[in-house]
This record gives sequence, structure tokens and C-alpha cells, in this order.
Amino acid sequence: MRLIKETGMGFLKENSQQKVRIGLFECPACHKIMERAYHAGMRQQTCCTITNRQLELHGMVGTRVYKIWQNMKTRCYYPSHKSYKNYGGKGIIVCPEWKDSFHNFWEDMREGYDDCLTIDRRDSTKNYVKSNCRWIPLAENSGRSRAKQTIQLSKETGILIKIWPSARIAGLELNIDPSSIAKVCKGHKKSAGGFIWQN
Repeated sequence: MRLIKETGMGFLKENSQQKVRIGLFECPACHKIMERAYHAGMRQQTCCTITNRQLELHGMVGTRVYKIWQNMKTRCYYPSHKSYKNYGGKGIIVCPEWKDSFHNFWEDMREGYDDCLTIDRRDSTKNYVKSNCRWIPLAENSGRSRAKQTIQLSKETGILIKIWPSARIAGLELNIDPSSIAKVCKGHKKSAGGFIWQN
């Protein structure tokens, strides 16, 4: 376990007078966060069935694709990560099959992988799951990430209609000038195409 921070003192067992330190830990296998008692000489352990030895058996620890898997989870589950607001902060998660197992992730995504590619969600409003993920060139992914998601709201009720990957895509699909949508998002116009728009 990796200690994140010490949270206080507690008793080792119920009705026990023996006090121990309590801390927040991260499991090195599945990256779950948990609170538990600890001591300075604690061994490296995992909280799940994937042991450290099993993690080593696939021979991928430290590889580029392994880091992609780790970073994918970090963006979704660590509020301190610089990109969390665009992933976990918007409710994006990693499917349980991948979150708890690099092996499952690699089995699903190894086809078509190359070191010049990066993982991409076909629909940026949906989760990291096999049916929504693919490998694309890094430059293409960077261009997609710079485009702000655009929220379409009813002008009359303010109710959410749809979240679009960008103002450009929304404009093309609805035959509305994308620059008009952008102006609404910036507060320069009240509506475009009969809708309210936000980033």
C-alpha cells in the first residue's frame, strides 16, 4: 500500500486499548483509496486479488501502454490531477473490467495498438469502455481535446438537450453557424438557432 496521508489515531481492535495510526492508502494494483491502520514497516500489499507478483507476470509494468492505462484511471479518479475536471469531474469513469485489471484492458485493446497512437473515446461524453475506445494518432487526439464540449439547452425551459463534442460539430449537425454558437458560449449573444449554448 502507498500512504497518501495520515488521518489520525485509532484503536487496533474493538474494545482494545492499543492505539495505532490511521491513514489513507492507495492500492498499487487497482488504485483504490482506503482508510486503514498502519505501521512504519508495513509491507507492500494489495487490496484485491491481483497481487504484486501477478502484476509483474504480464511483463508490461513500466511500458507506454501500461502508463496509458494508469493515466486513464488517474484522470477519472484523482481530483488533484490537472485533467480531472474534464474527466472524473464530468462523471467519466473507467469500466470495472479495466479499472481493476490491466490484463483485461490489454486483452481488449491490444489489437491495433502502436507506440505512436493514444487511446481515444469515440463519444467524449461516455465512459472508458471497449465499445467506446480506439487508438488514434497523438496529434489527432490533441486536436480533439482542445475542442470544448458544447452544451445545448432549451431556450424556453433551460433543460439540457444534448452535450456536443464541440460547437463546430453541433453547428454542422443542426445547420447552425458554429461561430454564433461560440458567441453565445462567450456571452456575446443570448441564443443561436433557437437554443442556449454553454461550454
